[in-house]
Amino acid sequence: MKVCKHLTALLLCVLLLAASMVPALAADPAAERLQRATDYYVETYRADYESDPGADGHLSADMWSLLCLTGVDGVNNPDYAFLVPDVAVSALSEQSNPTDYAKAILSLCMLGQNPFDCQGRDLVKEMLSLAKEDGSFHLFGEPSATDTAFAIIAAEYAAAKFDRTADYDAAKTTRALIALRKADNGYNDWGNEGSVDTTGMVMLALAMTDAGKGALADAADFLRGTLDENAYFVGKGEWDSANSCSQAMGIVGLLAAGIDPNTVKAGDITAVDALYALQTEQGGFLYQAESGVPDAFS
Repeated sequence: MKVCKHLTALLLCVLLLAASMVPALAADPAAERLQRATDYYVETYRADYESDPGADGHLSADMWSLLCLTGVDGVNNPDYAFLVPDVAVSALSEQSNPTDYAKAILSLCMLGQNPFDCQGRDLVKEMLSLAKEDGSFHLFGEPSATDTAFAIIAAEYAAAKFDRTADYDAAKTTRALIALRKADNGYNDWGNEGSVDTTGMVMLALAMTDAGKGALADAADFLRGTLDENAYFVGKGEWDSANSCSQAMGIVGLLAAGIDPNTVKAGDITAVDALYALQTEQGGFLYQAESGVPDAFS
């Protein structure tokens, strides 16, 4: 669960930067902070990739490492080549989780490869064919806000990047996503209360469709309602805490809603200040203030 939260936050933050949807974050000092974080990551974890990658205790290049590179325009930098994955298109089938399709589609987009025509397959069409009758996405069990949001983000991002039309009923799928909203106006795949991480991700998906924009204000109110005295977004769920990943996710949600996160404050501390407070002098990010040292996912 904790790993999933880390990865989700990473996805959305860097995706926004890569798509140039948030020009304010592409300027100093954020760009310098992002470069320092990337340098720290490469220097600290290079050996974990180059020494038996994928083995227990080692890391493998995947969508998440590729997202790191996209944020600093490093996909084609030979010094970072060990972080660029081969997208396992052949492993995708009707038995795959929609989010696996979405991650592959987003990865291909970042690599400049067209997911509408990849190895003779239209991966966007295949992913969208996994939609349930109500337009939602999930592999097992109940409709999933995470899977549905991921599907919207991948479809809309790919369509925009390659000037194509994603062949699905975006309004229907968006309505299915909004129907998963909790009573507190947040979103979550479990429990009765919204999660900062899931809500931020859902807000990005909502911002990508005409049918979703009207639901952004309520979700933004949920995020504001979770702000603690140190300007951290902290939900009420079992897994919620003041941490860099949730903070990044909350900021993404605000940006998706067109809200400057520097205007969301606790006293004089802004939501952005709170995130920056978790970056160490060396460049890495702490998961929590008491973590001691940065970790790979944060």
